[in-house]
Amino acid sequence: MAITDSDNAPEAIHLDVRPLLAAGENPLGVVLDHAAEVPPGGLLIVEAPFDPVPLRSLLSDEGFVAQARMVGPGHWTVRFRRSAES
Repeated sequence: MAITDSDNAPEAIHLDVRPLLAAGENPLGVVLDHAAEVPPGGLLIVEAPFDPVPLRSLLSDEGFVAQARMVGPGHWTVRFRRSAES
């Protein structure tokens, strides 16, 4: 299932974890806090310096479908759509 901007969803929550990682901080808690705020059918967009495969798996267990795209060197955008049934 592709995740697109044209999907009918509440306003997306956008989070850039690159500054946290650059400062040596683990952004997992921040991402999970934001993910908890995403309503059913909602969208969390995470900007990261790599494809966070373990995070994608973790949020999949929470009812999210993920789609990752490399934007440029050291820049990935990962869109997490929460299932409408969640």
